[in-house]
Amino acid sequence: MKNQNLTLSHSLRQYWMIGLAILFVLAGLITVNQAVQAEKSVLATTQISPIHPPFPLLDENGENVLESSGAVSTMNTCGVCHDTDFIVEHSYHASVGINDLTAPGQTESDRPWDISPGFFGKWNSIGYRYLSPNWDKRIDLTTPEWLQIYGIRHAGGGPAVYARDGKLLIDLPVNASNPETSVHNPKTGKLIPWDWDKSGVVEMNCFLCHTPAPNASARNDEIHAGNFHWANTATLVGTGLVEGSNGKYSWNPEAFNSEGELQNEYIFIQDPSNNNCALCHGLVHEDVDDPITTVGCSPERWSTITTGQIISPQRLSDSGMNLADKDNLSRTWDVHAERLLKCTDCHYSINNPLYYQERGGSQPDHLIFDPRRLDIGEYLQKPLHQFARGDSSQGTDVVLRELVVY
Repeated sequence: MKNQNLTLSHSLRQYWMIGLAILFVLAGLITVNQAVQAEKSVLATTQISPIHPPFPLLDENGENVLESSGAVSTMNTCGVCHDTDFIVEHSYHASVGINDLTAPGQTESDRPWDISPGFFGKWNSIGYRYLSPNWDKRIDLTTPEWLQIYGIRHAGGGPAVYARDGKLLIDLPVNASNPETSVHNPKTGKLIPWDWDKSGVVEMNCFLCHTPAPNASARNDEIHAGNFHWANTATLVGTGLVEGSNGKYSWNPEAFNSEGELQNEYIFIQDPSNNNCALCHGLVHEDVDDPITTVGCSPERWSTITTGQIISPQRLSDSGMNLADKDNLSRTWDVHAERLLKCTDCHYSINNPLYYQERGGSQPDHLIFDPRRLDIGEYLQKPLHQFARGDSSQGTDVVLRELVVY
C-alpha cells in the first residue's frame, strides 16, 4: 500500500510538472504575442510628431469649426503657422498641369486632344476621357466632372480651386455653355449649369499626407458626389474629431480644449509615410508576416494597375499572389522596402535642411561640402512641396534650377 501511494504521488507530481510546463509555454506565447502587438503599435505611431503644438480647426471664414459647424479649411487651419499659399504654389501635386495649359496639340505628346502635359489636361488611356478646352464645340469632360472622376487622386488645390485663367472657381458666373461651370445631364447628355458656390472647392488636403489614417473612402464619396466643400472634412472621419457623411458632419466637442484647440490626444500630425503615398500611387504592404494579395484594379493604386509596381519587403514566394514558378521567386517585391527605405527618403522636399544645399554659384569653389543650411524655422514656414525625383539622371540641382526658390 505504501509503495502504491508513493507511485501515485510520483505520478501526480509528474502530471503537475507537465501542467506547469504547459502553463509556462502558454504564458511565453502570450508574452511574445503581446510584445509583437506592442511593437506593431509603436511602429504605427512612430511617425506622429510628439511636439506639434495644439491648434484650432478653422473654417473658410477663419472661424473655429466648433462655433460655425462648418467644413474645415486646411488653408486657414494650417496657414496660421505655415505659408499654405506658398506650399500650394510650389506643389505639382496641387497644380497637376493647370499652369501649363496650352492649345490642343501643343504639348510634348503632340496629341490633338491634350491641352496639358500634366494630370489635368492630359488624355487618360485608362479612363478614356479628355478634358475639353473652353472653346471645344463638342464637350467630353468638364472641370467639375474631371474632379468627380479623377479628383480622388488629386491632393486638392490647383484646378480644384482655380479656373484656367487663374480666377477662383467660386467667382465664375454660372454658365451651362462653359465647360468650367457645367456638367452633362445623365439623362439627356446635354450640359447643365454647375454652381461652384454651392458645391464648394477642394483645398489642398494636408490631412492626406500628414495624418496616419486619413479616411480616403469617405473623402472619395464626397468628391464623387460633388460635395467638394466637405471632402477635406470627410478625411478626418474615424479619428474621433468628426462624424457624418453626405455633406452632413458634426464635430466632437470633447476633442477640443476650453480654448477651442485640439486636445493633445487628438493631434495626429506626422511626416508622410509610405501608406500616405499609397492612397494615390499604388499598393503598399509592410507586414511581412501577412501574405500580400490584391483583387481588381482600384484607380487609387495607379502605379500598381498600370505598371504592376508593389511596394513591399515581402518575398514573392511568401505572398498570397498566384505567380508562375512562385516557389523559386526568392526576391522581394521592392528592394527599397526590403532595406527599410521610405518613399520620402528619395522623394524629399528639396529645401529640407537635411538634404538641401545651395547651388548655382553661391557655394565657394574651395568647399567640397557646404555646411550652410536653411534655418529649420524658415523651412517649417515655407516647406517646398516639390519633391526630388526618383530619376537618377535628374539630380537635386537640376530640379532646383527648374524652380523659383524664394
